[in-house]
Amino acid sequence: EESRMREEESRMREEESRMREEQLCTQVEAQLCAQLEESNTSMESILRERMLLVASQLQEKYEDEQQVLKEAIRRRDNDLKEQKGLYEERVQRAEQELADTRARASAMEREMEAEFKATKKAVEEEHTKLREAEETIWELREAARESKADERVLALFTRNQSLEIRIEHLETDLKRANADLEAALGGGEGLDSILRRQLVVQQEAQGTVQTQLIEAKAALQKLASDGRDAAKAATEEARRLTAKIEKMELEAWERERELVSNQQETHLLRQHNEQAAEKLQALQVKLDAAGRGDAEEVAKAKRQVTRMLAAQTELQQEHALEVKELRDKIMKLQQAVAVSKIGAQGGRPV
Repeated sequence: EESRMREEESRMREEESRMREEQLCTQVEAQLCAQLEESNTSMESILRERMLLVASQLQEKYEDEQQVLKEAIRRRDNDLKEQKGLYEERVQRAEQELADTRARASAMEREMEAEFKATKKAVEEEHTKLREAEETIWELREAARESKADERVLALFTRNQSLEIRIEHLETDLKRANADLEAALGGGEGLDSILRRQLVVQQEAQGTVQTQLIEAKAALQKLASDGRDAAKAATEEARRLTAKIEKMELEAWERERELVSNQQETHLLRQHNEQAAEKLQALQVKLDAAGRGDAEEVAKAKRQVTRMLAAQTELQQEHALEVKELRDKIMKLQQAVAVSKIGAQGGRPV
């Protein structure tokens, strides 16, 4: 009986504990339900406020972006008009510069051709002068050789004349000596005095001949020196003319090189003009493209507005997905509460 009583008491205690657990589960369930209802209400209100706020923000953003796009399109139109005016002005200025450059290039070519012709003519004149100088030097050399020959002939002729004169003098002296000898022989003068006088006369004659020979040699040397001086002066003149002609040839070569350089510069200017013409064509193409670009900008703005509307729709879809996910979470919590109730009733608390 005591054991049965103890079993009854233990069963009653278990029943009381189970009852307390059931009450606790009921209280927890009520609290969870209240919390879920409050959270659902607050979540729905928050989601509703958030959706309204997002919708208003999107509407404001859409209107602002539309206004910005309209302003940008208006500014773009004004900029395109200004750029078109600037491009046209640049095109006109480039065409004028191109015409000026061509005129300068043509004038430069004419000037260089005239200068080249003048330089060529001057070089030809200097070559002519050089040939004349060479001919003059040759004539001077021939004249110098002829003058030397004439001087030798003149010296020989002078020597012959002096010798003839001396011979005449000697003959005269001989006649005088013979007369003196005859006189001496007739007058009784001594042979020694006659011989001495003859020796003195002969020595005087030899001294005169030597003096004349020395004078002739000096005259020949002077003539030769004058000829050498003339030849040297002619040679110096020829050297000076040759140096002058070489200088003029060098200047002509420099002018010719400068002409080639100018021709290269003219060619570069022509290339630059061609490039400028190509740039003008490219600018014209850009201007034409700018006219087509207005329609492209408008289409681009429309596409941007369409993208904004699509983004707004996508954002709304994302908010709808978030609401759906929150509802799924609430349902899962409700299912968890239900499972906890079942477990409490079956003696298996969760």
